[in-house]
Amino acid sequence: MSDLLTTAQVARLLGRSRQRIGQLIDAGQLPAVRLGRRWMVERADLQTVLRPVGRPRLTPKAEPVTPAPYFRPSPFA
Repeated sequence: MSDLLTTAQVARLLGRSRQRIGQLIDAGQLPAVRLGRRWMVERADLQTVLRPVGRPRLTPKAEPVTPAPYFRPSPFA
Protein backbone atom coordinates (compact mmCIF):
# COMPACT_ATOMS: atom_id res chain seq x y z
CA MET A 1 0.00 0.00 0.00
CA SER A 2 1.26 3.46 -0.86
CA ASP A 3 1.92 6.11 1.75
CA LEU A 4 -0.82 8.77 1.51
CA LEU A 5 -0.48 12.28 2.94
CA THR A 6 -3.21 14.81 3.69
CA THR A 7 -3.03 18.31 2.25
CA ALA A 8 -2.11 19.58 5.72
CA GLN A 9 0.83 17.17 5.88
CA VAL A 10 1.95 18.15 2.37
CA ALA A 11 1.65 21.83 3.26
CA ARG A 12 3.81 21.31 6.34
CA LEU A 13 6.43 19.38 4.34
CA LEU A 14 6.60 22.02 1.59
CA GLY A 15 6.31 25.04 3.86
CA ARG A 16 3.18 26.22 2.04
CA SER A 17 -0.42 26.81 3.08
CA ARG A 18 -3.17 24.21 2.69
CA GLN A 19 -4.89 26.62 0.30
CA ARG A 20 -1.79 26.72 -1.93
CA ILE A 21 -1.63 22.92 -1.97
CA GLY A 22 -5.30 22.89 -3.01
CA GLN A 23 -4.50 25.32 -5.83
CA LEU A 24 -1.69 23.06 -7.04
CA ILE A 25 -4.03 20.07 -6.97
CA ASP A 26 -6.76 21.98 -8.84
CA ALA A 27 -4.23 23.12 -11.45
CA GLY A 28 -3.07 19.53 -11.98
CA GLN A 29 0.46 20.35 -10.84
CA LEU A 30 0.22 18.04 -7.85
CA PRO A 31 -1.39 14.62 -8.42
CA ALA A 32 -3.92 13.70 -5.73
CA VAL A 33 -6.86 11.40 -5.10
CA ARG A 34 -10.08 12.25 -3.35
CA LEU A 35 -11.01 10.02 -0.39
CA GLY A 36 -14.36 11.14 0.95
CA ARG A 37 -14.00 14.87 1.59
CA ARG A 38 -10.20 14.82 1.74
CA TRP A 39 -7.56 15.15 -0.93
CA MET A 40 -4.69 12.72 -0.44
CA VAL A 41 -1.28 12.88 -2.09
CA GLU A 42 0.93 9.85 -2.53
CA ARG A 43 4.39 10.35 -1.05
CA ALA A 44 5.95 9.06 -4.28
CA ASP A 45 4.08 11.72 -6.30
CA LEU A 46 5.20 14.37 -3.84
CA GLN A 47 8.83 13.33 -4.32
CA THR A 48 8.54 13.69 -8.10
CA VAL A 49 7.14 17.24 -7.95
CA LEU A 50 9.02 18.40 -4.89
CA ARG A 51 11.75 20.28 -6.75
CA PRO A 52 9.50 22.45 -8.99
CA VAL A 53 6.92 23.06 -6.26
CA GLY A 54 9.22 23.30 -3.29
CA ARG A 55 11.65 25.99 -2.39
CA PRO A 56 14.12 27.07 -5.07
CA ARG A 57 17.37 25.20 -5.31
CA LEU A 58 20.14 26.95 -3.46
CA THR A 59 23.14 27.81 -5.57
CA PRO A 60 26.50 29.01 -4.35
CA LYS A 61 26.67 32.75 -4.02
CA ALA A 62 28.42 34.49 -6.86
CA GLU A 63 30.97 37.17 -6.23
CA PRO A 64 29.22 40.51 -5.80
CA VAL A 65 29.38 42.75 -8.81
CA THR A 66 30.79 46.17 -8.06
CA PRO A 67 28.87 48.85 -9.90
CA ALA A 68 30.73 51.08 -12.29
CA PRO A 69 31.40 54.53 -10.89
CA TYR A 70 28.74 57.03 -11.78
CA PHE A 71 29.87 59.16 -14.67
CA ARG A 72 27.91 62.21 -15.64
CA PRO A 73 28.94 63.68 -18.96
CA SER A 74 29.73 67.35 -18.92
CA PRO A 75 27.19 69.52 -20.74
CA PHE A 76 30.11 71.64 -21.98
CA ALA A 77 31.97 68.90 -23.85
